[in-house]
Amino acid sequence: MALQFEHLHLETIDYYERVKRVCNAARHPGMIGREMVFRAAQRGHVVVALEDGKDLGVVLIDHKQTLTTLSVAKSAAGRGIGSALVRHVREHALWASVIADRVTFFERCGYASHGAPRIGQKGAMAVQLMRRTDGGLETLAPLEQETAEAPLEQETAEAPLPSLGLIELIPRVSPELTSPWHLADWCALIERASRVPGVRGLCDVPIRHYKTETTLHGIVWLLLQDPSREIIFLTHTAEAAQARGKRLRQLATSAGVGPVKGQDTIAHWQNASGGGVVVMSAQQSKIGYNCHALIVDDPIDEDAADDAGIREVVDKTIAHYTARCMRRGQPGPVLILMSRWHPDDPIGRRLSRGGWEYIHHPVINEDGTAFAPDVWDIPELEKMRAELKEADPFERIWFAQLMGDPQPEGNDLFGPPTFYHSLPTWHGWRIAHGVDFAYVDAVGSDFFAAVTGRIYGRKLFILEVQRHRLDATLLEVTCKAILNKYGRAPMWSYQSGPEVGLSRLLVERGIPVASMLARYNKLVRAQKTIRRWNDGEILVPEKDSAAWVPGFLHRLSLFRGHEKDRDDEVDALVSVADAVLGGGATAGVSRLEGRRRPYAGFLG
Repeated sequence: MALQFEHLHLETIDYYERVKRVCNAARHPGMIGREMVFRAAQRGHVVVALEDGKDLGVVLIDHKQTLTTLSVAKSAAGRGIGSALVRHVREHALWASVIADRVTFFERCGYASHGAPRIGQKGAMAVQLMRRTDGGLETLAPLEQETAEAPLEQETAEAPLPSLGLIELIPRVSPELTSPWHLADWCALIERASRVPGVRGLCDVPIRHYKTETTLHGIVWLLLQDPSREIIFLTHTAEAAQARGKRLRQLATSAGVGPVKGQDTIAHWQNASGGGVVVMSAQQSKIGYNCHALIVDDPIDEDAADDAGIREVVDKTIAHYTARCMRRGQPGPVLILMSRWHPDDPIGRRLSRGGWEYIHHPVINEDGTAFAPDVWDIPELEKMRAELKEADPFERIWFAQLMGDPQPEGNDLFGPPTFYHSLPTWHGWRIAHGVDFAYVDAVGSDFFAAVTGRIYGRKLFILEVQRHRLDATLLEVTCKAILNKYGRAPMWSYQSGPEVGLSRLLVERGIPVASMLARYNKLVRAQKTIRRWNDGEILVPEKDSAAWVPGFLHRLSLFRGHEKDRDDEVDALVSVADAVLGGGATAGVSRLEGRRRPYAGFLG
């Protein structure tokens, strides 16, 4: 197969890992770090040579048109791959920084030495600057006759701010800060959001790694690219929104895109071009403001993380402004950054739904190295982990806030699901419904949930799971819609308290509610359903076949049996499984339409 060339960009998946693999296979003599590759991919060129889909060589060219790296895997040496790469990129590489023993090779490729070689420490690794000698040079500005390092020493410090990348902008706007190279992929995502419609990005970063400062500078960078852009910034509390809004306004003013007189408050300001920023918490409403971009930073804190009601409010707010995020008929970017707290936090929910790009940064990488050793090295991290473990033996804080892998209390009760590709073809099945009644009467109300399935022998094949927040007047309509769609059968439900009265009302309206007395707590009631689930007696459609499946499985995995948890779907599943598969916590007693009856249901 002929040699092929691929230009890698920041959007290319695993671009850095591909470069490193080639360099390692070539036993490249120099250090090729993430920063160097990022700079080349962002403002220069990164090109790999492939054969049969395998990367064999790579070349890096920086933003000053200098070829800084040429590497070919040892297994492909002597086949002309290096020469082919140089020929392919010559028009982009005016200069080449070449180690002494490769000068002859580059002379054959059309480069000439410029100045004296630069000698490395202890006399090692002499580097020769070389310049392209082809006829295209006359179109370029004449080279000033200075030292060989002159082209490499040209600084970007005087470049206008809008022309800088976010990584370079940060120390320009805030000289007390350095470029956060450990967050290069997050910076790249912010930059891509300025030019690609509808970017949806998630990023978890360990605490104390400058994620907020980087994100605030990222908002300023977005305004520098388009000062008319109107951005909503959301964080966990009104107090935090005020503090970060004040800092953001200072940064924007320093960069020349800050507020104008008369449009200058911490919570909402506009610049001379009409763009600006609105800061808010999830509990606040900014419904009347435009949203061209939504940036979310730590939307929940430690006090809210274990409160299912607050998690629900935060998720609803983010979803609402995500839907409103639009400009000129195209969806705007939504970027969510946080140190995680809970599996059911905004990142966890969106990962279960799909459609979001995810950047994951544990504080310790899989190979045992520190994520950002210049921020926290391994000895310091080990010391901190030991200190945290004294107060948190189960290390929930460590895994959530620093490893980005939040662990719920206890182990998963519902194990991996059993999927079905298609329903059995034999007859004799029965339809079954399980419901958990709830209606909206206050903020934080529970959800109405319904599980519908078919019974084949001793197995329950789930057809659909619904979860809604409904007004009481809509419960009847929703139940009738389910019965019309799948067939009339008892709607089984464990009940106590107000639900009993609601069920009687629905029965009078023609809904076949089969109430079962909830004698025990939900964890005890769920035990037989958990066993059936883990034994493969309850099956769900394959993940890609129904939109509700990922969210249902995600919430099922979070079930711990706490009375205040949002596990309405689990309650509905337990109701139908106990009723139609037998052995529930009611000793087989149910009440259907006011009279004791055995299970009937629609037969197929």
